[in-house]
Amino acid sequence: PTQPASTLRVFPVAALEDPSERLVTVASSLVTATLLQCAPADLLNCSAVTVVPLIGTKSKQTVDGKATFTNLRIDRAGKCYRFKFDAPGLLGGLSTLFDVQIGSFLSLLEVVQQPVGATAGGSFNLQPQLVALDGGLNVMTTLSSLAVSASLLVGASKVDFHTSSRRSQTFDAGLATYTDLRVDGAGCCNRITFEANAKTTVSNV
Repeated sequence: PTQPASTLRVFPVAALEDPSERLVTVASSLVTATLLQCAPADLLNCSAVTVVPLIGTKSKQTVDGKATFTNLRIDRAGKCYRFKFDAPGLLGGLSTLFDVQIGSFLSLLEVVQQPVGATAGGSFNLQPQLVALDGGLNVMTTLSSLAVSASLLVGASKVDFHTSSRRSQTFDAGLATYTDLRVDGAGCCNRITFEANAKTTVSNV
């Protein structure tokens, strides 16, 4: 397995072989790698991944019959990936299956539900929700212990929420939901800043 935003731990190597599966070193060819994802219930049912790009150098010239791909990266977490290798005039080859796991380090906070409808002394009609994202922008569904804190911004200054507000929430499967944020004073263009593990984000105005 590998993690998003990181090059593959094991470099894929495609080799030129004759019909007897012997390495052909006298020929040189340009080998291109394509990322496939297979259905878990039918590993022969594979299709090219087009939702997110395969990052890195996808075409390599063979040296002594082998093409080594040293900087390929896949940012979308998922199971049953494999590579297809093609070269002009030759039958293609397939790699073994592998998974890309959700990253273990928080890279970004994203507000997925903006706070809406606050009145002085009252709670937001729509409370904010945040997700924790890894380096490949996958929601960290394995994250269930990290706390995120909220602060009210009036202009560039931080102002206290109503005393009954719970400023801190804990991520559950990568999602943090506030339920009772309240503001005391009326005003325009206030925002909320959120912080977790030295990562910050700000709500819309």
